[in-house]
Amino acid sequence: MLSRPLGAILAAVLGVTAAFAQPALQPGLPPDAPSYPDGGAALADGGYSANLGYEQEPYRWWLSGEYLLGFTRSASLPPVVSTGPVQSAGILSAGGTPLGAGPQDFGGVSGFRVSGGVWLDSCRAYALDWGVFFLPRQQITNTFSGTPGQVLARPFFDTALNVENSRRIDSPGLFAGSVTTATRSLFWGGEFGARVRVIETPTLSLEHLFHFRYYALEESFAAEDQSSALAGGVVTFNGQAFGPPARVRVNDFFSVQNRFYGGSGGLRLMWTPGRWEVRVDGRMAVGAMQQNLTIEGTTRLENAGGTATTRPGFYTAAQVPNRFTNYRFSLAPDVQARVGYRLTDWLTVSAGYQFLYLTNVARPGDQISRRLNTGQIPSSQSFGAAAPGLPALPNVVSSDYWMHGLTAGLMLTF
Repeated sequence: MLSRPLGAILAAVLGVTAAFAQPALQPGLPPDAPSYPDGGAALADGGYSANLGYEQEPYRWWLSGEYLLGFTRSASLPPVVSTGPVQSAGILSAGGTPLGAGPQDFGGVSGFRVSGGVWLDSCRAYALDWGVFFLPRQQITNTFSGTPGQVLARPFFDTALNVENSRRIDSPGLFAGSVTTATRSLFWGGEFGARVRVIETPTLSLEHLFHFRYYALEESFAAEDQSSALAGGVVTFNGQAFGPPARVRVNDFFSVQNRFYGGSGGLRLMWTPGRWEVRVDGRMAVGAMQQNLTIEGTTRLENAGGTATTRPGFYTAAQVPNRFTNYRFSLAPDVQARVGYRLTDWLTVSAGYQFLYLTNVARPGDQISRRLNTGQIPSSQSFGAAAPGLPALPNVVSSDYWMHGLTAGLMLTF
């Protein structure tokens, strides 16, 4: 026979076990509500609630792939090519007209975005996630050639004479030549971090977002001009004149690689009425912008007796051709909105919009100086005569950059 205390303990254990063994009742359902083979149940009002597997076993992993149509802030160029009547010599202050200057708009750029993550707990309160996006390299190329009765030139401000001046590339009876410019841009980035869900209701949730973010903007500007001497003219190399068939080629190259490293914080608001999903993210990243500037230029003589090459080029004569690294404080606010529809328990289709802004970005067109000393230009007749000394070190000019775009994609959950 069991003692009274031991019997009481055994009865309590059996009672608790029996309570846990009873099926959980859905709110609003009577104890005798009928069950269905798929695990659904009848509602109190006579309706039917199907068993959608994710309610019993919430997904832990997700993977998303999206098409991204991005639009970026236009690059800008100073007047690097000019034309005009022969008497103007292409000088901007004497009737010359700039060619190819101003905004360089790449238009819509087709790219992609991939992201994924995992919930760390069954309640889906803590998660790790990551994402990358990529806008491929775009290029704008322009070629300018001489026209009858007009001159083609490279305009600049002559610091030796303190006036606007030009270097003629094509002029009737003197030179025959052309100028080609190319502006390139590539933008991509990624992030890795955590999400913490702080508010949860059946249709509404709010999450804190904490991420490390990285962006890379790589842009360049290149210009090549070539000028051949005609019967009535000569071309200049290292301050010496050469008649036909001599030709001089001049190359300038400005390249900037911007690297953003920073941490971000923000909020995500999600509304899920039925199979629909509406999501809005707002974030702010704070970090450092690493600006890597490369300046290179060459002047090449092609003549019957052979070829010769020297440095610098034309606009690169204003600065010491070299590579430089600069750091600036930078901010990167980001806003995203997305609407999705759950086609199945594991597949969601979505469409969205994003706006991203970066401060203190260096762009190649801003690094071009039109203030030149003819004594430092190998294609000038005054080359070396003025003995102006070394060119100045570059003063990296910063500006702002933005990207906005539309997305469309699929998300898998499992």
